[in-house]
Amino acid sequence: MTLSGTWIWTAQLPPPLAGQVCTSSGNWTSPKYLAISMQMSDGTDASNALADVQPGDLMRLEQQTNSANFAVFEITEEGSLDAGFTQYGVSPYDSGGSLPADASVVSVVCPYELPPPDINEVAWWIEPAREPNRYLIHCECPHGEVVEMVATAPFGVPDASAVIPSTASNLRRRWGCHCVLYSPALP
Repeated sequence: MTLSGTWIWTAQLPPPLAGQVCTSSGNWTSPKYLAISMQMSDGTDASNALADVQPGDLMRLEQQTNSANFAVFEITEEGSLDAGFTQYGVSPYDSGGSLPADASVVSVVCPYELPPPDINEVAWWIEPAREPNRYLIHCECPHGEVVEMVATAPFGVPDASAVIPSTASNLRRRWGCHCVLYSPALP
C-alpha cells in the first residue's frame, strides 16, 4: 500500500502530535529518525499504509506550497510503533530548497519512485579556472547547468564529494528539477 497524504511539519523533536511529522534533528539534513503521526493532517487514519513502509523504501516530504522545498529519505530501519505515531530509522537521500517553517503542510509519499535515470542524471566535472588556486565546479542535467568557482589555496583540487552535492543542489534549485544521480558517481 502506498503512503500518500499530508501532514504538518514541526521542527520539534519526537514525539509528533496528531497530524504531524518530525525528525530526530528538527531538520531535513541530518536526522537519524523520522517520526510520523498515525493520523494525517485531515484526521485520516494512515496506520495501514505506515505499516507497509519497509527498509530500502524512499520517503519524500515536500512543502505543499513550495515544491522546491523537499527532502527524500531512505528508510533504514523498520518502523517502531509508539503511542499514536511510527518512527523509522532514516538516512538523508536528497533535498532541495530550504526547511519549511513550523506548521507548514507537507505532502508525504512512500515509496517514492525516482524519475527514470535518463532524465535525472547530473553530470559533473571540475576544471582549473584562469586565476591561480581557483577551480570551476560544473553540474549539468537535461534541465540546465550551473557553474560555480571555488578557491582552494593552497590545498589543490577540491574534494568532489565535498563540493559537488552543494553545486548540484543549487542546480536543482535554479532549474526546479529533481535530478539526483551523479555521473560519474561521487568518490
